[in-house]
Amino acid sequence: AGVAFGSGGTQLRKGPAYTDRSVYAVVNTDGEVIVENHLHVDGLEEDGGNASKGWIGILQQLDQLSYRGTDKSLVYTPPELHSTDVGLTIKSSNTDYVHNICKPSSTASRFNADTSGSPPNRSEGKVLLLASIHDTFPKPHQTQTYWTSFATLEDAHAFRDTVMLDNPAEVPISAEYMNRDCFDIINNAGRATAFVTTYLGTGNAMRILWDIKVSIEALPLPNFVTSICDTILWKVNGLFPNPLPEQMMELGAQYDHHLILTVGEFEDVGLEEDVVDGENKGTLHRFVERMNAFQANLNYPPYQPSTTTPSNESVDDTPDYVINEIAVNVTPYIINKYPSSTITELSVDRKKALEDGNVPPMTIRRCQPIDTTQQKTNPLLKSEETLVQSFRFAAAPAFKTWCVGNGEQGISVDYALPQNHGSASQDIHSTTKTNTTSFTLPPLSLTSKPTTYESFVTNPYTAQPKKRMRYSHFGCNVVHEDLSYSANVDVHAAKMDFKRGVETLCGGKLPSEHGHGIEYNAPEDTKARWKQLDPCNVMNVGIGGLERDAFYKS
Repeated sequence: AGVAFGSGGTQLRKGPAYTDRSVYAVVNTDGEVIVENHLHVDGLEEDGGNASKGWIGILQQLDQLSYRGTDKSLVYTPPELHSTDVGLTIKSSNTDYVHNICKPSSTASRFNADTSGSPPNRSEGKVLLLASIHDTFPKPHQTQTYWTSFATLEDAHAFRDTVMLDNPAEVPISAEYMNRDCFDIINNAGRATAFVTTYLGTGNAMRILWDIKVSIEALPLPNFVTSICDTILWKVNGLFPNPLPEQMMELGAQYDHHLILTVGEFEDVGLEEDVVDGENKGTLHRFVERMNAFQANLNYPPYQPSTTTPSNESVDDTPDYVINEIAVNVTPYIINKYPSSTITELSVDRKKALEDGNVPPMTIRRCQPIDTTQQKTNPLLKSEETLVQSFRFAAAPAFKTWCVGNGEQGISVDYALPQNHGSASQDIHSTTKTNTTSFTLPPLSLTSKPTTYESFVTNPYTAQPKKRMRYSHFGCNVVHEDLSYSANVDVHAAKMDFKRGVETLCGGKLPSEHGHGIEYNAPEDTKARWKQLDPCNVMNVGIGGLERDAFYKS
C-alpha cells in the first residue's frame, strides 16, 4: 500500500504515516525498473556512491545500513545518519494534521484515495517502497485513560468539538468510540479474544493463534468446518470472566455511546497530582479541567452565572447544578464558541434522555492503575487501561464470531466522514436541510439514489441489519461499521448502497483505512495518479477499478 494514509487511527496527535523522504522503485513506459532516491541523507549519494552501478549502489548501501551481522547475541547499534540541508526542509510527517482535525472542515481528514504527497504516499502498490524516513514524536511524561459514556451521539459530538478538539496542543493521544451494539457483541462473542489479548498481548503469540485460525478458514472445506474456530469461540464465550471492571460493565448496560480517551502530559510541569491550582497547568490538567466542566454543564440545566450575587441570595443558595468554579467559568466559553450546541439547545433525542432520567447524560470513569500490593498476591492482575484496550481490540474478531454463532451474514465497511459531520454546530434534526453533512449517521441500504434530505426521509429502506456495530476513531471521524443481515439478504448490494449513502449524502470517503482492492472503484483523479506511477500497468493490476490489460488498453 505504500506509506498509508489509512494509518494513524489510534494516534490522533501523530496522524497517518506520511513522508516525502524515501527510496522507491517504479516501472517506466519502456518497462525498465527505475529507483528513485529522495532520502536526502549524508553519505547515501544520489547515484548510490558509484555511477557505474547506478541504483544497485543505492540498494547495496541500504543493505549495509541494515546489516546486523551473523552473531545474534551481539547488540545491534545502527549507524549514525544525518540529513542533508535539503532533507531538513522536506516533510517526514503530516505536520498539518493535528491542526486540520481541530477545524470544522467539510472534507475528510484521511482516506485512501488521497492524491497528495510524493509517489509512495498511498500508492496502493503502484510503486515499490524500499526505504523511508519518518519523524519521531515526543513521549508524554504521563498518560491517563478515561471511559466516558453518553446518553446520545449528539452529546458525544458536542464533547468532541468543545473538549477533544479545542486546540491542537491538547488533542488526546487517542479517542475510540463504540456504540451499544459494539459493546454488546464484544461482550457476547469476544470475551475469549479480549482475555487472550490481555494476558498474551498482540505480539507473536497472538499472531500465531490468528494465523492458525486464518489457515483453517482458507481450507477448501464446507463452511461448518472452516468456521469451527468461531463456533468454538461462540460456545465458550460465557466461560470467560467479564472483560471489563464491574463499573464499566454497568455503564455498557446503561448507555448507548462510549468513548475511550487516552490523554497525555506533554509539557514539563510535573505530574498531575503535583500541579498547584492556578499554576503550571499542563496539557493533561487543562484537558481534564475542560472535560469536567463539560460534564458539569451537560448533566445539569444550562446556567449563565451573573457577575454579582443578589443581596437576597447567599452563597449557600447556589443552585445544585453549579458543581464548582470550573463549571461556572467555562459555561460562557462553551456557549459562545458553540451557540447551536446541545449545551444550549436540547434536541428531541437529548430531551428524551433527560426526561427518562435513568442515568446522567454523561458519565466519566477514570481507569485505575494496578494496586501493587494486590499484584504481589495476584500476578495475573492487570490494569484497567489494559482491560479497556483489550476490549476495544476484540471488536472486529468478535463480530465474525457473533455472525457465525447466530447464522447470519456480515459486512464490514470503513469510511471517513467530513470533520464537521455530526458536529454540534450543525442542526442535524432539520427536515429541510439539504447539506450533505446534515445526517447524524450514514443511511443504510436505499431503494434509489437520494439527493436531498427530503428524499432520504421519505425513501424506505430495503434490507435492515439486525445489528449495526459502529466503532470509530472519534477525533478524525474515521468509522468502522460491521452490519449483520439475515441469510436471504444480498449483502453485496447492501454494501454498495451503503457506500453510495456515505459518499452522496454525507460527503464521506470510502474506503478510508483499508485498501480499494478490486471491490471499490477509486475516484478518477486517484486512478489518473496510479496510471502515471505505473504506465505499463504491471504493478498491482486491477486495483480500484483500473483496467487489467497492459497499458490500460481494455
